Amino acid sequence: MGSIVMDFADGSSVDVFAWDYGQTRRLFRKPDLREAVATVVRRLRPEPVNARRVTREDWQSWCSEAARSAASLDAGLDNGYVVETSLPAGMVVDRFGDLDGFLLYPAGLPFAQRSLPPSALDPSRRDLGLTAFGVVRPIDVLAARVAPAFEQPGGGVVFRLRSEHDTVRDALRRGDLTALSLDLEERSPIDSSIKGEGIDGS
Repeated sequence: MGSIVMDFADGSSVDVFAWDYGQTRRLFRKPDLREAVATVVRRLRPEPVNARRVTREDWQSWCSEAARSAASLDAGLDNGYVVETSLPAGMVVDRFGDLDGFLLYPAGLPFAQRSLPPSALDPSRRDLGLTAFGVVRPIDVLAARVAPAFEQPGGGVVFRLRSEHDTVRDALRRGDLTALSLDLEERSPIDSSIKGEGIDGS
């Protein structure tokens, strides 16, 4: 989902967390609520936009490459391990949810393999759409096998940003990721991902 959550720590100190589909990480602690709120507001504005438009052919090629990259991790992940790795420059990843989360998936991974709640497909929720990102500079991540949840089989690969103080928004601001806008004449690969089909409709 990608949400910012604040909680009083000890006394008047405030911890600020990123919450992403049931997983949390503490981003920072501030001495009082006023400073915590001010820091969050500065963090959220301005929105890092500047999306790069891509064609259907580019998207298909990148999804295939993302699947190959994820497949290379399969042996370790099937043994239940979390693998430290880096997403290479040129790889394309995506996520359902806002920019304040820290989980990414190989581009085009079928929805059922992500084990996300059905609410992630709610078209009325602007913050829950599928967004694609291109990796500009290598990004350190922890890769893991997605466990079954929400009546979904899982089985895909999820990437968790390795730095405990990072969100997708931070990676965009640094220029490690760039947002991609899918310029497609035919049906969207996003629709294919939601339906659990392959990028070619298989």
